[in-house]
Amino acid sequence: MAIPVHLEFLENQIVPNKKEGIPMAVEVSVSTTPNENAMKYTLNCNSVESGHKTYANVEAAEDSPVAKALFAIDGVTQVFLMADFISVTKKPEASWGSLETAILDAIKSAY
Repeated sequence: MAIPVHLEFLENQIVPNKKEGIPMAVEVSVSTTPNENAMKYTLNCNSVESGHKTYANVEAAEDSPVAKALFAIDGVTQVFLMADFISVTKKPEASWGSLETAILDAIKSAY
């Protein structure tokens, strides 16, 4: 079960939704996962049209603008999209504190 992360700069980020061409507020909430190297980003919209997708590298992520943007961040090793959430896995030596703003920015730019 995910435990909400309560960091001021992470909670309920609201950004315009560009995906459908209609400005809409996208809310992103961040939760921890049982894996200390992965965080869950829950959106108030779908992250993928249907099913789920796992991307292990930028080459595999060619069909996903959000996954490509996330892999551009040094330290990201895997991206998982399903329903209304995105799970991002980082290298063990990377710090969430140094990644969070860039991850949120990548998600904001995609939706």
